Amino acid sequence: MSPLDLKDPFCMHVPLIDEIVKLYDQSVWRIRDAVREIEKRRVEIGANFENMNELSRHGVHVSEVLEAMVGTFLKIQEQQRRVYVCLPAEINKTYQEQAQEYVSFQLLMIQNLLLRSKALYERLKTESTVVRRLMV
Repeated sequence: MSPLDLKDPFCMHVPLIDEIVKLYDQSVWRIRDAVREIEKRRVEIGANFENMNELSRHGVHVSEVLEAMVGTFLKIQEQQRRVYVCLPAEINKTYQEQAQEYVSFQLLMIQNLLLRSKALYERLKTESTVVRRLMV
């Protein structure tokens, strides 16, 4: 994307959105690492349901926040379309298109992280079932 144009009312969204996406990417992958560790060491971990439950709760929370962010990003896109039509010609069309494409890309990233988060939750449920069966 072009450098920030301070005439753009959305320009400060860029660093904020970058940071939000980065933090949630890290959060989802931390959950993935923990789930993978449980999968690899299920016999050693045994019936440590407390930690699995805590991880599950965190995963659900991350998914909820990501779902809310999808709605927020969709609203930002809608507002951009409306506002850019009314802006003076000082902000060139290429900049506006790049700004809108940027939000679309970051929305896609959040949607993909949401899919990943939901898949991790399902994997954790499966592990919980497997561990219960191993205990019998």
